[in-house]
Amino acid sequence: MENGTPIVHLIQQDWEVFSERLIQSDRTGALLEAIMHSGWDDDDGVPPLGASDPYVARHRRWTHDTLDEAWEEFAKQVMADPSHKLEFRDPDFDSFLLHEDLVGGRTVLVQPGQAFYRARLGAVREPDGVQPYSGDAIGAPPPEKARPGRANPTGKVVLYCADQEETAIAEMRPARGEYVSIAEVTQPLY
Repeated sequence: MENGTPIVHLIQQDWEVFSERLIQSDRTGALLEAIMHSGWDDDDGVPPLGASDPYVARHRRWTHDTLDEAWEEFAKQVMADPSHKLEFRDPDFDSFLLHEDLVGGRTVLVQPGQAFYRARLGAVREPDGVQPYSGDAIGAPPPEKARPGRANPTGKVVLYCADQEETAIAEMRPARGEYVSIAEVTQPLY
């Protein structure tokens, strides 16, 4: 089992967010914990992380400086020998790409009644004015129209939602003056 490095050290090594003055005063840990614990919900019984808790940064095992460099190497190998495109020579490549710390995969418990927001570009033009999409028209697309996205390949249906209405709208990237239909989606109360 790997021991890891204190989280506060990893953050400083990767992003250099703490000033020298803060580091010298030995207050980086307190600041990081204040940030990490703001809004912490301990209802699930999982204790909050401490700034000195050991953490294993899996991406540090990677031999490339950036994901772009890794992709460039992979692309060169595929172009040189297309028949072996699925046999990337670095065994950590897949685990690197799929590691939850890199791509942000998380599991979250949704509370009954919690609201999420679904957005879709456009609206329905009715004789009495413009109305937002509703029902199936704002739901997940049918399998034959499901395009690939962050969480799905082509044909796999996923209903993308956000926990804030503004986020759902922003992810649509609407042009100025373009209509965006919004639906509130809630976990049923059982």
